[in-house]
Amino acid sequence: SIEVKKGKVLEVLAQNTNNPLERSVYKAKEYVCNMDPKQTASMIGIEHFSKDVRKRLSYQYSPSNFMIYAVVSGVDLKELGFGKWNNFHSCDIDLNKSFRKMYYDFNYSSPSFALCSPTLMTEDNSDCPSDRYLVEILTVANYNYFKRLKITDIKKYKEAKSYIYNSILDVVEKEYIPNFR
Repeated sequence: SIEVKKGKVLEVLAQNTNNPLERSVYKAKEYVCNMDPKQTASMIGIEHFSKDVRKRLSYQYSPSNFMIYAVVSGVDLKELGFGKWNNFHSCDIDLNKSFRKMYYDFNYSSPSFALCSPTLMTEDNSDCPSDRYLVEILTVANYNYFKRLKITDIKKYKEAKSYIYNSILDVVEKEYIPNFR
């Protein structure tokens, strides 16, 4: 929580999310915050902000992503068409339709996703051994859907993540990186 008096932050109470009983109080002359601005403003109290700031805080959140991070070996991704760019895959030419199917209907039977290798995007190879490549894959995901599942049924939550993972990797193995798994 953030304690405010006469428009000035007096202290910040932080709670350890892994141990809710563990809390720390921070007091300072000035504070720097690296949290979501909209959420922070609501914790402080939106009334403490100017009309202009309140207007700028009225934004809508963008959709969340489902991310897969992996390391591959025994294959040269450059030979498979990877390089200093992102690859985009869609089973449907209508990207809006594809988005709606995945985001609103939770249908990843023909997924759209981005696929890249950060290892190939830089000359600095300190992020991965020289005989391997980092691979990142991302697609859209409905945060509220997953949050609700995680709270109500952890088994279904894990199954849902596995469904997306396998749907995407089926395409990756068939069209981009054989034997990816």
